[in-house]
Order: sequence, then structure tokens, then C-alpha cells
Amino acid sequence: MTGRGSNQYRRQPAADPAVPGPRLLRQAGLSGLPAPRRWPRLLPVAPEMWREIADWGRIPPRVLRLLSRHPKSTVRAAVAVHWRTPPTVLQQLVGDPDQQVRWCVASNVHTPRAALDMLAGSQEVSVRIDLAGNPAAPVGTLQRLLRDPSRAVARAAVNNPSLSPAVRAVWQLAHGDDL
Repeated sequence: MTGRGSNQYRRQPAADPAVPGPRLLRQAGLSGLPAPRRWPRLLPVAPEMWREIADWGRIPPRVLRLLSRHPKSTVRAAVAVHWRTPPTVLQQLVGDPDQQVRWCVASNVHTPRAALDMLAGSQEVSVRIDLAGNPAAPVGTLQRLLRDPSRAVARAAVNNPSLSPAVRAVWQLAHGDDL
């Protein structure tokens, strides 16, 4: 029998672990979770599980917002690099105390321009290098990074696809092959 009452038309659980919302959390072994408003109390529990949840592709932005306040930097870094992280959360993560989180914010093409401008003044060379390689970096920020004392930062900025070929050519003429 293949009518309405048959098993053929029953909804099966998704095989994809990236199903968002409560089903995602149940599949992660969190079937008894309270309402999302009570999740902040659960953040210190099982940080690797939360990091994996933050890595899943279709996670709702509200969950990413919640995970951005997780005490473990690996979880916050997974949020910072995620393509669905809201711009307001990325702006907040610019001031994160962990360098890895700021590095992930600098490399995210969805990071707001104002946040990218702030990261250009970072003391960590690795953050500035990743910012210089971000194709979404504003041209003004890239021009600032071209004057960076670190050759690695300037090299990454000159190779950014957002920089015009004319600026790149002038820069390479002025600095020779040392970049």
C-alpha cells in the first residue's frame, strides 16, 4: 500500500547533522535541553560539542549569537569564522581577548567594514596578515596595511584581489622584488 497512511510518506529524521534548531541539538545528544533563553547557563558544559555545533553549516544565527559568549575560545573562533554569524556579533568579537578569535574575525568576508578597520590597528601580525588577505577589506584599510612595518602584512595587502592592479603595480615598482 502506498497511500497517505503508509510509512513511505512519514517524515524521516534528516540524515544531515546540519539541521538547525531543536532537532540539531537532539541529534547532538541534548534532547532534554530547556528553552533557548535558558541556554547561557549551559555554555560551560561540553565545549567541544558546542564548537562542533558552531561549525555546522545551517545553524541559526540566534544560536551563533549565544555561542559567541561561550567561555572557550575555540567555540568563539568557530562562531567568528562562520558565514551565518550576524554582523553585530562579528563586531563584538573584534574585542575578544583571544588572538585566534580576532584572527577568525579578520578573515571572515562578512565582517562589517568598521570592524575590519579596527582590526587594522591590531598588535598581532597574524591578525593583520589575515585582514590584508580578506577580499572584503576596504581599499582604505588595504592602503593602510601597505604601509605596515611588517613585510608579511604588506605582501598580503598587495596580493589582495580587491586592490586595483594600478596600485599593485605602483607598489611593486616602488618596492622591487623584496615583496
